[in-house]
Amino acid sequence: MSEALHLALIPAAGRGTRFYPLSRTVPKEMLPIGGLPMIHYAVEEAAAAGIEEIVVVIAPGKDIIRRYFTEPADPRGLPKGAGAAVDGIDPEARLAALQQRVSFSFVVQDPPDGLGGAILQARSVVRQRPFALLLPDYVWWGANPIHALRTAFEAEPTHLQGLMTLEGRHAHLFGNNGGVELEPLNGERYRVRALQEKGEGSFPLDPGERTIKACPRHIYLPDVFARLERLGPDRFGEKDDVPLLQELVVDNRLDGVLCEGRGLDVGNIQGLLAGNRWVDELGLPL
Repeated sequence: MSEALHLALIPAAGRGTRFYPLSRTVPKEMLPIGGLPMIHYAVEEAAAAGIEEIVVVIAPGKDIIRRYFTEPADPRGLPKGAGAAVDGIDPEARLAALQQRVSFSFVVQDPPDGLGGAILQARSVVRQRPFALLLPDYVWWGANPIHALRTAFEAEPTHLQGLMTLEGRHAHLFGNNGGVELEPLNGERYRVRALQEKGEGSFPLDPGERTIKACPRHIYLPDVFARLERLGPDRFGEKDDVPLLQELVVDNRLDGVLCEGRGLDVGNIQGLLAGNRWVDELGLPL
């Protein structure tokens, strides 16, 4: 039986090129959704799922992320009239509550050499433990995907890929990557049989159609470190995560879990704007 899941890894070392030139001065992960940085929601999601330790991978020049989570927040909140309440909770008090729930550690990825590189950079902290992986430029409404993945992991420990239902009317907000071929197992659990390569564009769905796509929520066993080292960099010198996932598929070691709620890619300007609209329409994640 694998060790229980207590740790989550959040990669935040990317260049944020989809937000240039804004992200040249403000890290993408600190751009606001409903008055809080997008990365805040990933940490809250992990904490609400019972994760106790958060490892954040940052790049040089992104120390603002470290300061945000480690400099003491005031549990009393902001002075009256200063800042906006988020979901009825003062943002400073909300951050203070989060700091009480989880511990943080930070590792530096220099240069940013892909998501696989970020995972490898955290190896000395993660050690031989299973871990959740959350990309901070996805936010969720109405459910907690890491909780769903953790429940599935506790029932049968293996590498897990989060899945989401994509509605055709929102397809233009997502890239082409994320397409999957699935074999139903039981309930919301599937065996992943194929993963689509990353690419530009959007899913070719009519507004009324729905499909299931992969989303950047995972649970990994520690053997991914050796797999990533063996796979090495791609032709661009980066260590992507897609070859890792495809190898797990070939080895029959990757299951998918369909997560309830609504996920949105806020890592592009259209998604960021949509996310702030959804805050008003649907309420905040978690």
